[in-house]
Amino acid sequence: MYDSFLHENVLIRYWVERCNKYKLFDKKIIKAEANIPLSITPDIAKNVFEDHTIMPCEIKWCTTDFKDPEQINKVKNLNGFLLVFYKDKDDCPIPQIEIDKKDFQDWFVKSSKKLSDELLIKFSNEEDNRKEPAVFLNYLSISKAGQKNWKTALEHLTWGMNDKDYLRSNKEIKNIKKGDMILFFYSWKKNKKLKEVKGGRIRIDQFIGNFDKLHCLIATTAYYQSVDPKIWTDKEYLHRFKFRSLFEGSNIICSRSSLGPALHTFLHNLMSSPRFIRVDSSILLKALSLCTK
Repeated sequence: MYDSFLHENVLIRYWVERCNKYKLFDKKIIKAEANIPLSITPDIAKNVFEDHTIMPCEIKWCTTDFKDPEQINKVKNLNGFLLVFYKDKDDCPIPQIEIDKKDFQDWFVKSSKKLSDELLIKFSNEEDNRKEPAVFLNYLSISKAGQKNWKTALEHLTWGMNDKDYLRSNKEIKNIKKGDMILFFYSWKKNKKLKEVKGGRIRIDQFIGNFDKLHCLIATTAYYQSVDPKIWTDKEYLHRFKFRSLFEGSNIICSRSSLGPALHTFLHNLMSSPRFIRVDSSILLKALSLCTK
């Protein structure tokens, strides 16, 4: 596995814009369409060839990153191929294309201003003018302090974040508005059969088990800052919003097939870095279905 300050999503963007420079099986690729959301396998839902045939593809920095058995089987069963920045292994279960590094560099230099402008617009204050409710996702701590603070939050119908956690977070909590919905998954436990999984940062293919609870809240106020009244006793939780409960479920099975690829990936990321992340409304519908099974 190769570390990089760039996310694989930049390769997805490159491929969508530059795929017509490439061929597979001596057939020119005309256009490519990324999967939405970007966390779904395969990364590219459609590669349209000059003879009008269509193939999906998965994108990795290098061939050896393509090692998740479930992911390999899915792309293979879809008759897809692998796109890599660096082909560090010829032996691959599916065809692979290696990116032209000079072309990627030229594209990245030319596109950097556009990419940064899009990022600034996405996180600018203009986004606060949205009219439709948003859906946020988070994971709740199972520590004793976390359990106590969650119980306190439910009693006072107020969520709070302390300043230290806020400063090291993505600060997405500040974009919560009245009417937004927040999904809290609580207390993940591994599948008892996975005896080799022990603490630390687990791989996504080992992220199998169940959540004790799933809570869906609706914000009854927008985000605000206040330490009055003093609700929690251990720290000052000044980053707040008020809420009421919408629905909840118990013993939520955690697996890629049960949660779906998108939600499973989001939650795996949240396990190592709890924070509010904005998700598509389809995740809300999925959560509701999990609570009605």
